[in-house]
Amino acid sequence: QLAALRAALPKNLQPIVYYMCMTGCRVGAAKKVDWTQIAFNGERVEIVLRAEQVKNRRALTLPLPDDLAAELRATKKRTGPVFDATNLTKAFKKACVAVGLGKWRDAKNHDAGYDGLTIHDLRRSGARNLRRSGVSEDVAVKVTGHRTRSVFQRYNIVDSDDLHDAMRRVTEYVKTKSKGAAGD
Repeated sequence: QLAALRAALPKNLQPIVYYMCMTGCRVGAAKKVDWTQIAFNGERVEIVLRAEQVKNRRALTLPLPDDLAAELRATKKRTGPVFDATNLTKAFKKACVAVGLGKWRDAKNHDAGYDGLTIHDLRRSGARNLRRSGVSEDVAVKVTGHRTRSVFQRYNIVDSDDLHDAMRRVTEYVKTKSKGAAGD
């Protein structure tokens, strides 16, 4: 759904939303990143978040996904904020509605309210994406900037898909073990 959401966003907002979803970075911290905080280290590109930018007051260095790093490398203007967040909340809600991740309470009056995915939910998405991709919890806690594992766990929501994936994995494991035992 991330690809569909990104595609539904205006071009200027795609990088910040992608960055938050991949790292679990808070929107406030992402908005404050400026070009002096980007480290181009050979193939690696990292964002160095200062302690005062991070809620837990611990400086944090985050590598960027390769495709986002390539996008930043191609950027000509390298002063001021890295990510454009102009009209982020409004455009984010509109994109969520377009891809089925939200809805307006009154389709004719958007001021009546919105129900659905919020920008802060990208923090949860980041935590889940890290865990689901096999990243160790210790590393995931560092990437998301959570102070403790217990706080990370509040964002690392387990859902039905996770449970089905677990059952698929254990089934494969048992089948593999059973085949080995039969041949012994």
